[in-house]
Amino acid sequence: MGVPIISNTFGSGSAQFAGPYPGISGIAFQYKAGEPDAGQYTITKNNFGMNADDIDGWYQIEDYTSETADGYMMLVNGDETTRSVFKMRHNTLCPNTTYEFSMFIMNLYHSGAARPNLTFSVELPDGTVLKTYQTGDIPESLVPTWLQKGVVFNTGAYTDIIINIISNGTTGIGNDFAVDDMAIRSCGPIVVSKIDASTDLVRNVCFGDNPTYTFSATLMGGYNNPQFQWEVSTGGVEESNWIPYTGPGANTNQITISYNNAHIGRYIYRLLIAENGNINSPICRVVSQFYIININKLPEVLSLATSGSTCEGGQLTIDTDIGSEVIDAYSWTGPNNFTSNLKNPTIDNLTQADAGLYVLTVTNKSGCTSHATLQLVLSPPIVGTLNMTDATVCANEPVQLVAGGGTSYKWLPATGLSNPNIANPVARPAISTAYKVTISNGSCSVEKSVIIMVSKAAVANAGKDKNVLKGKSVALEGKISGDNITSYYWAPSDYLDNPLSLNPIATPPVPMTYTLHAVSDCNEATDEMTVEVFPDIQIPNAFTPNGDGINDVWGMPALATFKNPRLVVVNRFGIKVFESHNNTAWDGKSKGKAVPPGTYYYTLYINNDYKLFQGWVLLTR
Repeated sequence: MGVPIISNTFGSGSAQFAGPYPGISGIAFQYKAGEPDAGQYTITKNNFGMNADDIDGWYQIEDYTSETADGYMMLVNGDETTRSVFKMRHNTLCPNTTYEFSMFIMNLYHSGAARPNLTFSVELPDGTVLKTYQTGDIPESLVPTWLQKGVVFNTGAYTDIIINIISNGTTGIGNDFAVDDMAIRSCGPIVVSKIDASTDLVRNVCFGDNPTYTFSATLMGGYNNPQFQWEVSTGGVEESNWIPYTGPGANTNQITISYNNAHIGRYIYRLLIAENGNINSPICRVVSQFYIININKLPEVLSLATSGSTCEGGQLTIDTDIGSEVIDAYSWTGPNNFTSNLKNPTIDNLTQADAGLYVLTVTNKSGCTSHATLQLVLSPPIVGTLNMTDATVCANEPVQLVAGGGTSYKWLPATGLSNPNIANPVARPAISTAYKVTISNGSCSVEKSVIIMVSKAAVANAGKDKNVLKGKSVALEGKISGDNITSYYWAPSDYLDNPLSLNPIATPPVPMTYTLHAVSDCNEATDEMTVEVFPDIQIPNAFTPNGDGINDVWGMPALATFKNPRLVVVNRFGIKVFESHNNTAWDGKSKGKAVPPGTYYYTLYINNDYKLFQGWVLLTR
């Protein structure tokens, strides 16, 4: 089948409606916008709003020509008259050539109306009919449906014909249709195209391949004396891109093409076929299918590298860099029966059996493959050593650490180490520390660890100072803490009931300072406390502040031996009536006025805050 030599899509434009189409005769044009009357036609983009009843009206459609923006179609409102609805003359056809006239047609009605019925008549200008074709009734459909109808004819000795389309109307109710995309094309013999022995006319070849193909075309009937011309495309299938092929067999129905390191690209061929003498006329010839050879680029592996460990017992990943190219398949092979379909495969628990050559085959979407290789060399494992596992020391006591088996060393944490980057640092940890050393030989490494337990130093806490009256006893409140305490004791041991107890009973006759000693494997700690001894205090329980010079004041002469004694007296309601900070005796007055006789209550503080005595005193006059 040839390409369309005459094509009629009714044009395109920005307006909803176009004017009368040139050459149409036999039916009136609708000169107003909107639905045409019976026996009229219009040229429009669509029929939106025309006879738009959902059940008995027209389908609401657009033109058929999807390739043309703003395309028009012909809309016919038929009537009961049999009339020509389209008649056009073509005077440039080839003699003795077979053509096909075709067009797309749609029954506009959903149902319930007369169906369109057309006659295609191919005529000479004098009215002689060369060929007719009856479409029969154009049926309704569940959805708007364009049907292609056509007629095949031979021009004989003529080159000037008229295409006449006749509507066979029988009633004014129905017989409404739309037509679009009319075409006349050369219609020669059936052409069976093959590459070698196959009707598959596309071959994908990878760059660097050197295939040879035979393109052939077999005619099934058709021309009496066919003429051939092979063409090759310079860039696409548009007519402007085709040039004659000039190689061997260019004017036969078979050529052989060889590719030797062809450039990457798309190579397209076709065969022109016509009656002898008409081969150079596009309107007189038919064209075979396209023979397409795609020369595809090879996939490219930019690099292969490993990440992770290349040591025995380690794990590594082979990293593949293919840039932005899309790869359809990866296929790995390698030593130790290694296979993988991953882009970046991982190998666990490496042994020397895994060393060797790894081969990657990559396949792109065109089926082309490339190969890349990686030589994997494994290092033997490091046998690291450490001079100890665990140890217990005192805080800041030096410990010699010694690692071996490598060429470089890294200790963590670095705190407390003389040098974290040597094999034998001295550790002086202040607290218990787990040290880890990475032993390396440049490519492989191993880790060893040691825990240095630091004994907590002994801490002595003698407790707070104590106050006691002479002749009385008081318990000391000693506390100790730390690891590996071997002994503790108080010194001096004078007046203590048990100097080896943390809470001995002290009965000193005079102030004493005691020191608590705590001894551990690492140190001896001390702390002091003082027992203050106060003289005995005699407190009278009554006085008579009546001015007779006898027992007029209440006081305690012994307070003169204390520093900052404080005496507070309150009445039975808890209201303070007297306070002294300097051993002043109470004269029975409060704020300069004599208080009434009665019982009053006192509290004696030593050093202002140490509550020594509480009691009562009777005041009489």
